[in-house]
Amino acid sequence: MQKSMPFMMERGIDEKFHKTKLFKARIELFKEALNLHKAAIFACKEAVRTNLRALSVIFNDEKMAEKNGLEAKHRREIIKGLFLLTPVVSSTFASFNNTFKELLNGDIGMLLIDEAGQANLTNALGALLRSKMAVVVGDPLQLEPVVTLPVSLNNAILSYCEAKEEFNLLKSSVQLRADKAQNIGTYIKGSGESIWVGSPLIVHRRCANPMFEISNETTYDDMMILGRSAASKFANTNVQTKWIDVRSEEWIGNYNKAEGEVVKELLTSELADEKNNIRIITPFKDVCRNLKGAGTIHTMQGKEADIIVFVLGGATKGARAWAASKPNLLNVALTRAKEVIYIVGNRENWASLPYFEVAARKIDKG
Repeated sequence: MQKSMPFMMERGIDEKFHKTKLFKARIELFKEALNLHKAAIFACKEAVRTNLRALSVIFNDEKMAEKNGLEAKHRREIIKGLFLLTPVVSSTFASFNNTFKELLNGDIGMLLIDEAGQANLTNALGALLRSKMAVVVGDPLQLEPVVTLPVSLNNAILSYCEAKEEFNLLKSSVQLRADKAQNIGTYIKGSGESIWVGSPLIVHRRCANPMFEISNETTYDDMMILGRSAASKFANTNVQTKWIDVRSEEWIGNYNKAEGEVVKELLTSELADEKNNIRIITPFKDVCRNLKGAGTIHTMQGKEADIIVFVLGGATKGARAWAASKPNLLNVALTRAKEVIYIVGNRENWASLPYFEVAARKIDKG
């Protein structure tokens, strides 16, 4: 978080000089805490070894654990002992309930939730109840949670519980809810009403221009600060950001055959020497089914590559309107690219749509 502060952004200064005395002191404190844990482990290594064997049984065979006389209270203490060995234990929300169900309220010292903008409220409930503190990190203006609860059932539950709209699972996320508990933050002008963002980290370090500029204009109300060189490391090569205009009516669902051929040609010619630094993304699953190596934007959330090939697809006005209904999808697509993005698709069809018109204005036609 400290590295995201504007006062840390002094150009031309080596990374090691960005660390304040407080930052360095925290690092040393963490090292000494690990040394203390290490000493404790070696002082009672037989007990630790026994606990590890028991932990393996608990995680892999619950019935065997019960058969061996490991009651719930014992299982709880053994699981807590895991945190003596490692300061951080990683889990998905999907597996958390089964793995840590023996823990009680407050057994976890600090819970760190990453990509919280993609998590719906119910996902995090069990983990939050078991934690003394929580740090929630995410971007409400990137991809939203996927909720499988039917709209009618969701609305019925809201009505029955007389719950406020901010607890609507179809319209909220862990990040949005956590932001509402923050006193420090700012409003960002979104596609509809302004969105309250708690403790915004406003220095962006991943993307060169024009990806940063487009994302900043379409999504963040020009509040972000670029914390890296604006120029791509490929600036003096043939690898350059461009929008390759493809006009064809050969469709398989939302996949356009001509767009696929353009991508294949790119990979064997202009980008042939950069294959290890490329990811192909698209809004539509039809493109993934028909174009080898392509993934949906949702699968790239939290990831990055030097070069992104963004295949638009979208056979109908409705499909394109869905992709452009909010800035989130384009924002994630653009900000996966660290250095260069190739947009492949019908420029005329997309350039008139919200948010994509900014991309068309800032990215040259290739």
